[in-house]
Amino acid sequence: MNSDNSHIHDLIAKALASACSPEEARLLQQWLDESPANREEYQQIQQLWQDIKPAATPPRSYNTTAAWNKVDNRLQGTQPVLVPVKNRRSLILKGLTAAAVAIVVAGTLWWFKSARTSNIPQVIAANEGKVKSLELEDHSLITLRQGASITYLPGFNAQHRTVRLKGQAYFEVTPDPDKPFLIETPDHSVIEVLGTAFTVHTSDTSTTVVVSNGKVKLSGGNNSGSLILLSGEKGMNQPGKIWQQPNNDINYLAWKTGILQFNDQPLSEILTQVAGFYGKVIKVENAYQQTTTTLKATARFEGQSCAEAMHELQLLLGFTYRQEGDTIIVGQ
Repeated sequence: MNSDNSHIHDLIAKALASACSPEEARLLQQWLDESPANREEYQQIQQLWQDIKPAATPPRSYNTTAAWNKVDNRLQGTQPVLVPVKNRRSLILKGLTAAAVAIVVAGTLWWFKSARTSNIPQVIAANEGKVKSLELEDHSLITLRQGASITYLPGFNAQHRTVRLKGQAYFEVTPDPDKPFLIETPDHSVIEVLGTAFTVHTSDTSTTVVVSNGKVKLSGGNNSGSLILLSGEKGMNQPGKIWQQPNNDINYLAWKTGILQFNDQPLSEILTQVAGFYGKVIKVENAYQQTTTTLKATARFEGQSCAEAMHELQLLLGFTYRQEGDTIIVGQ
């Protein structure tokens, strides 16, 4: 659970003790509905609560009358109280019960939080249809593209800082020569951070790294070798080969900045990047494909919809397009 959601601990404790107000119950339910991870976390805490709750409940064999008499005898000789004895007994017993519940809930949440920070992986995902940023314990910054996720152990370990990435993310890593920062990907590539700022794009079969600042070591799986990438370079690990080249894509961070720009580029390249940026499928009619490689445009899109961007390109280059289901068809 993130530190900015620590207030949820209080709501969970009250819920387990059946002490939530209607408004608190609504807030807790809203948090549970936000993600499957939240529901799983609540279920784990609830299970822990069920496992240890009996320890806080006096066994039925206790002689509560005798216990009360001992308490009552000790109260003799004290200053008079205005609460009747019967009510006083009820209040004290309720107080003891509430204290027991509070101790058990606090202990449960402390144990759970301690476990999370030691050996339970933390999963952070950008599943809300937008970019998500986070800061790790070492002050490294990670920006996840929509649909991406990372998995890591909070606090890392004594030897290195390792995260597992699915999807695309931008990393700004805090240097620590004694504790290397490693990124593992689905295709078994390993990225060792030797500098500070870079983007990683993963799939089940390949990994692409573009370095903005500093340098990065990219190692391929299955003994395919490794290479050092410097600022302005791109490296890719694909089945059977690993290679690098200068990065000529000025829009490689468009998903993060929200800015898509083109400088005298062919329409064929523009349509490919527009499709990726907006998450659309764009196809070109066969008879028009050759033309898209010769038509060029200079344009910049920021805060515009796909429809607005396509309309502006249409005005610049004179092509036509139509929507067929979820696909945009471009032609003469």
